[in-house]
Amino acid sequence: MVSPIISTENLTKYYGAIKGIEDITFIFEGGILGLLGPNGSGKSTLIKSLIGLIKITSGKAKVYGFDSSRQGREIRRMIGYMPESACIPLNMDAVRICVYFGQLVGMPKTDAIERAHACLDYVGLKEERYRLAGTYSTGMLQRLKMAQALVHDPELIFCDEPTNGLDPTGREEMLNLIKDLSRNGKNIVFSSHILPDVEEICDKTLILSNGSLIKFGSLEELLNKQKEVYLIKVDKKTVFRDLLLKEGFNVKEREDILAVHGTSNIPQKIISLAAKYDFQLRLLTKEQYSLEDFYLDIMR
Repeated sequence: MVSPIISTENLTKYYGAIKGIEDITFIFEGGILGLLGPNGSGKSTLIKSLIGLIKITSGKAKVYGFDSSRQGREIRRMIGYMPESACIPLNMDAVRICVYFGQLVGMPKTDAIERAHACLDYVGLKEERYRLAGTYSTGMLQRLKMAQALVHDPELIFCDEPTNGLDPTGREEMLNLIKDLSRNGKNIVFSSHILPDVEEICDKTLILSNGSLIKFGSLEELLNKQKEVYLIKVDKKTVFRDLLLKEGFNVKEREDILAVHGTSNIPQKIISLAAKYDFQLRLLTKEQYSLEDFYLDIMR
């Protein structure tokens, strides 16, 4: 029987009396796993616990069958890690940095040099690779961090907030890189607090809040395709909103639109109420229930 890529059982990490993560149990078998949660929810602690960078308090964690608490060095040889912070030598150019990280995991220098150039080409750092990293923009630093994570050709890559600080174009380019890696057989753990990014690229999502696992599963499972959102425009919006709330509907306001959440027969009920109480119904359209809707609902 093939071991899962990642498995945890009641994984817990406390920093003194402060909870980092607690009782995290899940199995990841491949694809792109999104770690989703607000800042401080435990995403980085979970990653560092999995790859053996910090000592866990209790529980178990394995990556490719290796025990994170005892075999962290073996795990880190097998995985790529793109950290959230820019903890790279700023007085070195990108080529030397990638070669250095390649040699750290045991690559011969000639192989590391060849891979460094290939990875820098892949992430889009052209002539900039010969500049000192200390002169880089945020977007260039993120690309460099991705290149150093790929230099030894790992099968599993941990990306901790890879789109943080990027403009919309840079964000889309980074997401496209991650999707391309997945298409080429790489497994990704993608940590983010940006919900649209997770929804765009991830196969499964693990949601953390205050160090605890709130939900884990495929996006299809989590979003529940039967749950629907209908957008409504009416005259006397506030009065109609109060009526819907009185009738037991889950209603949210979006500027001049009411968003009604539910599972069945919403249009018929809306039309009947509008007709009965003489409201002018100007818009009634279905919207897909999004990860953002789901996330806000469970966080409430």
